[in-house]
Amino acid sequence: MKILSWNCRGLGPSRNVQFLNELVVQKRPNVVFLCETLSNNVKVDRVCRSLGFEGCFVVEDQGRSGGQREFRFTGIHGEPNRSLQKNTWDLLRTFHGRSTAPWSLMGDFNNVLSQGEKLGGLPYPAWLIEGFQEVVQQCGLIDLELCGHPFTWEKSRDSTNWIEVRLDRAMVSNS
Repeated sequence: MKILSWNCRGLGPSRNVQFLNELVVQKRPNVVFLCETLSNNVKVDRVCRSLGFEGCFVVEDQGRSGGQREFRFTGIHGEPNRSLQKNTWDLLRTFHGRSTAPWSLMGDFNNVLSQGEKLGGLPYPAWLIEGFQEVVQQCGLIDLELCGHPFTWEKSRDSTNWIEVRLDRAMVSNS
């Protein structure tokens, strides 16, 4: 997944919108995050549509200052070795305990929350599912719905051994 984050310091000048368009064409991101647009939601939504993105979320400014309160973002790449997955869970618990600010996590967790998140191959080990469910519950995280194709990773496509799994996800705290 590619994420483009740009502090554009205003979308007003047409050269900024043109530059953003060139960035999107060149980098082909899945997600674009713009800050300090100094624009209302109508303009940002129009730019979003012109770039070919389906969804747009805008936090309106408050005068010349931002409208978003402080929050945490954590990018995750979970331990790929199943026997060491506990290390990822312990890290999530540690991060959870460090702040009470709203929390957003996104990335490859290298784990599933249910057997329904895997298609093909052997069943996912129950101890991995239960351990991941437990840390999600302990950290008060909400798994955001995945729109589109339900799986984010695959192996051996177009063969009898084809496996698809949802390993990538975004989660947020209730706050």
